[in-house]
Amino acid sequence: MSAYSGAPQAIAAAHAELVRLLPSWKGDAQAEVARALAGVRMFEEAAIVQPQGELAEYAAALRRVEEAIDEHYRQIALGNEDKRAVRKIIGRELKTPQGELAKRYAVLQNILDHPFDSSPHGKATEQLSRELAAWMAKNADAIAGLDRTVALLPQLDRLTDEQLRAAARSLDPYAQK
Repeated sequence: MSAYSGAPQAIAAAHAELVRLLPSWKGDAQAEVARALAGVRMFEEAAIVQPQGELAEYAAALRRVEEAIDEHYRQIALGNEDKRAVRKIIGRELKTPQGELAKRYAVLQNILDHPFDSSPHGKATEQLSRELAAWMAKNADAIAGLDRTVALLPQLDRLTDEQLRAAARSLDPYAQK
């Protein structure tokens, strides 16, 4: 858990607030509903409820980070990886006023806490990401609905159970061939 995330009770409290507010909600109390939605990490929904303000700006920042991560995986699949690019964009977002929200909600900070760095976990995550993307590129014709024009790894859900098992087996040096 991130040092910024607070007690797990905070999410439970936000959920309880939503349970209290939503059954009779008619569009009033937008700030309360938006804060409760953000409390359960539903930032896009919070931005819909309250389109102006810090939560909407934070949702936009998260979209920018998501686009940067998608591009990072696309570059990995193309063999043009730059580990610093994602960290640079996330770091830039953390220096904005939304950065304080990132700390409060622990979303961007969690990404920075576990990057593709020199730690054993960072190295393993990087290697696994690269190898899965390569497997997907190699087997793209067999993956239904795969869009080759965008990053492959975020489309991992397009693999069937058998394809996912085959991909994992292909990465395991001890798996029976």
